Amino acid sequence: MAEEVSNFESALKAFDKLSREAWTNVTFRGHADASWGVEPSLFRQKPNVAEFESEMIRELISLFPQDFLTDHSMFDRLVRMQHYGLPTRLLDVTRNPLVALFFAVWEEKYDDSDGAVLAFVASDDRCKFYDSDVVSCMANLANLKQDERDTLETTTASTIADLRELQPTGRLIQFIKAEKPYFESRIKKVDLFRPVVVTAKRANQRMSAQSGSFILYGLDAGKSPSYKKSIRTEKVVILKRAKAEIRRRLGSLGIEASTLFPEIDKATGRILEIYKSKVIPF
Repeated sequence: MAEEVSNFESALKAFDKLSREAWTNVTFRGHADASWGVEPSLFRQKPNVAEFESEMIRELISLFPQDFLTDHSMFDRLVRMQHYGLPTRLLDVTRNPLVALFFAVWEEKYDDSDGAVLAFVASDDRCKFYDSDVVSCMANLANLKQDERDTLETTTASTIADLRELQPTGRLIQFIKAEKPYFESRIKKVDLFRPVVVTAKRANQRMSAQSGSFILYGLDAGKSPSYKKSIRTEKVVILKRAKAEIRRRLGSLGIEASTLFPEIDKATGRILEIYKSKVIPF
């Protein structure tokens, strides 16, 4: 059962209890509405555009090729696309529970709903860095056509050798080798389904400010071979009556939109708010 918190102090206690278990393997995400599900943006679009994933990626790169020149891998490109607002198979998470708490309370339009901070506790083998071979395999699924991903999801091939005989696997290996010529073409089927927590390069100011990481999702887990769940999700519900007070407390600690969104447009908005508050009405 989810723990409920009614003030800033009780939220801190809840985070401390979660973090003591496995601090280096816990990431967090804030939801303004506790009823929201946990899905990457690509899979929660209405209407569903996930089948056009590879086409959307190519469309964006073709329009702005210069923006992607310094990206050395498909994962790097997905991170940049996520930053620009294109739906991807990445889920934004943070190593800092206070940042997640901010996202659970900062939008006043959701003050009539309980918020939530989700904690993702991952086993060691599902925590990867940006240059991991497993990350390359999963990220490059985005380059395949939907029918190719369908084949990988439904195939009865289970061994590395049998999987390598499939045409979609051959295409996937081609994409991986384009960024990693030394890749040994040994893909484990289960690795294409199990989400991983990825420590990314701090490629922009926002990621640094938010202590950002990602959970990378692969093929449809509902069609996967059985495996031991390797990322456990815990929920801390932020009662709606506590949101205003928590916003104030976070702001006093410097955790606010202008620091977590350090881009110039966010800074100008905060400056305007400050000086509006100084106006004395006559």
